[in-house]
Amino acid sequence: MQLSCAIQQVCGPLLRDGKNHPMWPNLISEDINRHVDSMCSMTSVIQGQVLGKTVLPIPTTTCWMETSYNTFKMYENYDRTLAHTIETQVISWSSLIQKLLQQHSSDLLQKGCIPGPSAEIRFWASRKNNLESIHHQLQSPSVEIMARVLEAMDSSYHPTINTLINNVSNALKEAQDVDLYLQPLDAQLFQLEKNGFSHIDKCTPALFHTIFLIWTNCQYYQRPAHIVVLLQELCNLFIEQASAYLPEDLLCREDTEESLLMTKKVVKALRCFRESYQAQKERLAKEGRYPHWDFPSAMAFSRFNQFKNRMLQLEKLFETVLEFQRMEKLDFGGVKGRLYSEQVSKIHNEFTNYCQALKHSKNNPLDFTSQAFEVEYNGFQRRIAEFERRLANLLCLAFKDCTGLESALKMLTIVGPFLERRQIRQLFSSSFILLQQHFSKELENCTFLMKSQLNQVDSGVSKNMAHTSGVLKWAKMLKERIETPWERFRLLFDLPAQSTEMANVYSTYRDMLSLLDQYEEDIYTEWCNDLEQSCLINLNQPLISRNPTSGLISINFSPKLAEILKDVKYIHTLSKNTIPPAAITVFDSRDIFRKYLNSLQLIVQWYNHLKMTALEVELPLIRADLAAVDLQLAKAETSLTWQDQDCWNVIQSTKHLVQDLAHRVRRAKENFDTIQSVIKGWSKKAMFSRKDNKKSSLIQLESRTDYISKEYSSMKRDGDFINQLIQVNMVLFHADPASKGWQSYLEYVDEVVVEGLFSYINHSLQFFVDNMESLPSQPPLFEAQLILNGSVLCFSPSIDRDAGDGLYELVEGLIGDVFKCSMNIWRIADHLSMESYQRNERISDLEIVFMRRHNFMTIHLIVCWSSFCCQSPDQRRHGLY
Repeated sequence: MQLSCAIQQVCGPLLRDGKNHPMWPNLISEDINRHVDSMCSMTSVIQGQVLGKTVLPIPTTTCWMETSYNTFKMYENYDRTLAHTIETQVISWSSLIQKLLQQHSSDLLQKGCIPGPSAEIRFWASRKNNLESIHHQLQSPSVEIMARVLEAMDSSYHPTINTLINNVSNALKEAQDVDLYLQPLDAQLFQLEKNGFSHIDKCTPALFHTIFLIWTNCQYYQRPAHIVVLLQELCNLFIEQASAYLPEDLLCREDTEESLLMTKKVVKALRCFRESYQAQKERLAKEGRYPHWDFPSAMAFSRFNQFKNRMLQLEKLFETVLEFQRMEKLDFGGVKGRLYSEQVSKIHNEFTNYCQALKHSKNNPLDFTSQAFEVEYNGFQRRIAEFERRLANLLCLAFKDCTGLESALKMLTIVGPFLERRQIRQLFSSSFILLQQHFSKELENCTFLMKSQLNQVDSGVSKNMAHTSGVLKWAKMLKERIETPWERFRLLFDLPAQSTEMANVYSTYRDMLSLLDQYEEDIYTEWCNDLEQSCLINLNQPLISRNPTSGLISINFSPKLAEILKDVKYIHTLSKNTIPPAAITVFDSRDIFRKYLNSLQLIVQWYNHLKMTALEVELPLIRADLAAVDLQLAKAETSLTWQDQDCWNVIQSTKHLVQDLAHRVRRAKENFDTIQSVIKGWSKKAMFSRKDNKKSSLIQLESRTDYISKEYSSMKRDGDFINQLIQVNMVLFHADPASKGWQSYLEYVDEVVVEGLFSYINHSLQFFVDNMESLPSQPPLFEAQLILNGSVLCFSPSIDRDAGDGLYELVEGLIGDVFKCSMNIWRIADHLSMESYQRNERISDLEIVFMRRHNFMTIHLIVCWSSFCCQSPDQRRHGLY
């Protein structure tokens, strides 16, 4: 670049300037100018080659040409030197231009390179720039002068220069047009390379659509040579992208399934590429307005097909490996099952070892130009064929041991993936005769079942379904019982339909199907008869029915309607389109019926629960509410039917009444249960107990006053709580406090409270009875100390009955404390004369009985004292208890 600038800008101007050589002869000066022009032209050409452009060696000065041309015109003196110089330049131009015009985008492919489609775009862009530069140079004044000189001298090279100019102009138009239409393709290729191979199948149809538009709109590109080059370069791009996507250790990976998925993705992308090309090719042929792509596909897809074949080989290899890996889980049953399983395991181990050797091969499977992998692949195919023969023979032996059709079908299900392999299926097809025999026997069994069903009035097949649905389901299951095995082995084997045995089996099979179809049709016709009348009768029934004896109610939804709903639902699944309109109407109302039934079920449940659980004393309190409910139910029991329009309103209003009453009664019963729970809690513990609840301890008398006060306060709180719950129940029952029914209810609760108090007092008194019996092993409950006061012996406390603070008064006081607990609870039935339960008849009787027993225990104590006085001093040391 620097040499060119120095020659053109420094040396050239210096040597051309006549002032720098005034003493030189003219001949030498002209010769120097010509050599300078030649050197400048040569450096321009070399500079253009460095920049990738074509530069013509055009003289930079033309003064000497004009002078010679004027001399020639004036004197018609032919200047051979001038003509030779110009013709030499024209020859040089012609050589350069022809060399440029003869360049083709396929040159890189012919040299053995592997360019992508971007090379095609760059070629036409570079060609356009070169031709524009040459065209601009040929339009310069120097070239015009040279053309005039050649024309004036009648040179034979004058037509040549015109031809060059025309050729360059035409080539420039072609390059500009092609470059313009290739620009959208450049943007798509950039996006394709940016997205990577994972999304290449999405871009492929759009890419070929753009190529179609280039072909149909760019007239200069409508040549097979151009489109073939572009397709070859596109194939190179796809191969390059796929090779980059697949890892180098594709064959060595342990995860064969992942390798298969990657290979399948590549094959899918390659098929999409070829299908997109074929679609645009057919589109061109269909439109007919443009030239067809009628060139041989091998011209464009030779390398592509090689790569695709290699990918298909890898795909088949990985699929085979995965299929044979299933042998590891293949297990046989039966008497010889263990032997067969061991043989399969042996085949699997041999296959695994062979695959490991293949994986560690040094040949690159992605190098589709190498034949080394082809040799290994062919060896793999031969070894697989050997494994398939061994496995097929083993499967045939195992199949012969099957005892029936069911076991045979189970085995077919297990080994089904292996039977998809052509060679195994061919070898296994000999077992079809045995399978045919099993199927014939199954047909005989089904025929016997069908005849038995036809001869039975009630077969019991509809035990868990509606009758019609059950029978149709049974017929469908019987049909599937013969259809499923038939379809299964019909797909697995090429059935010899021409054989007599097969024709007989198929005839029996078709007869059985026809018999089942006719049976289904007869059942369905019988179901349709009188269906409309049955629906009408049952829909006109009242909603509720009542038991005249017990008074309980039940839902009056006909079982026949329920059966119709179930039958229609099932028949819909059979795709029968001739269901009677009456059944369709009932079925369309199923959601409404379900809504009715749900609400009526609640009404019946609540109402019957009220009737069965209401106490005798509660019935008068809810009699008015029950009467209102019965009034509503009377409509549902008499006039209201399942198809009345006002049905839902009546159900809703009745439901609200019954729900409110049931809720209130339930809460009142819960309150009564709470009262009973509180009362039962009283009798769980006696008022008094031994100290620390130890059997050998004395009665706990410390802090007696505080303890009794706490017990009375607790009883009073329970009584207040019971009275509060009674008031709540009065509100829940909507009861009048002065009504006889409410007073009866209070008296009932009052008896419960009395019973609870009686149990509590009895339990507390029983404590004294149990612990004061004169048993040899009975530990003492009270303590009386014998004290020597001077010469007098006395007890503390005194055992004398007349003593004011003696043992008798202590026991009597404790018993009195027990009975006084009843005065801390206000009377529930306050309309009775007594305000508390202290003077209740049962409690008073209990007090009289126990006080008599207390007197007996006192007499027993005195007798014990007399006995004590008669004892010896040693005996007295044991004390009195």
